[in-house]
Amino acid sequence: MDYWKKREEFTDQPGDIRRGIGLSCFWYNTGVYPISLETSSNRMLLNLDGTVTMQCGETEIGQGADTAYAQMVAEAVGLASYRDVHVNSCQDTDITPTGLGAYASRQTYVAGFSMGGYGAFKFAMQRPEMFAACGNFSGPVGIIPREPVKPRGYSREELRNLSRGEINARWEDTVNALQNGVCIDIPPAGIDKGEGVARYADSVGVPYDNVYCAGDNMNDYAMIARFHGLAVENAVPELKAAAEGVFPDIAAMIGFIMD
Repeated sequence: MDYWKKREEFTDQPGDIRRGIGLSCFWYNTGVYPISLETSSNRMLLNLDGTVTMQCGETEIGQGADTAYAQMVAEAVGLASYRDVHVNSCQDTDITPTGLGAYASRQTYVAGFSMGGYGAFKFAMQRPEMFAACGNFSGPVGIIPREPVKPRGYSREELRNLSRGEINARWEDTVNALQNGVCIDIPPAGIDKGEGVARYADSVGVPYDNVYCAGDNMNDYAMIARFHGLAVENAVPELKAAAEGVFPDIAAMIGFIMD
């Protein structure tokens, strides 16, 4: 940036409006390995028109998390439509409920437990008589605080040791486990990033040949192989092999696309 040169250029400026040099900072924290603090909280408010406002600490960063949040809240508290849920995931550290990160594709998993468990339970139990007065409520469902669901016959420790292949072999009709670094993403069978990108492209009328995707791990493989796939230098070898190119950063990818 050559700070001192710019500082000299901006010295002794006339007029009321002047140019200067600003500095912005941010702090990135994550709840994934090795910290492994997968905790979340949320705040729910029943509005006068029967809609619900939900505030959480996991921020929408463009992957559709707010829509998923609305769907989970609607199911948890018994709303007929997820469109009756107003999601506030924009952060104000003074008032926002605790959330340990907006990262990759794991927000619905981390935040979902508070929405479908304790948050909905507390919401429903505070004023249960209100549900009868709101025509768009079918009644709260799935609101009992719960431990993460695990297949019968396996302890939590045993589940941690199951590989992606073993999970898919046992529950191939139910889930589609995908390796994501030291983690394993477990979406429903038939659901992956490739399918998600395809459905969105179809909805907005974008030809697949104009779709470019960037990734680093095997949970990105479906979209990398299906569209114009680009990988970063620290991506796993299998993803690099499937990609059209390997780049040091996103800026280099954008330059490649624009060329």
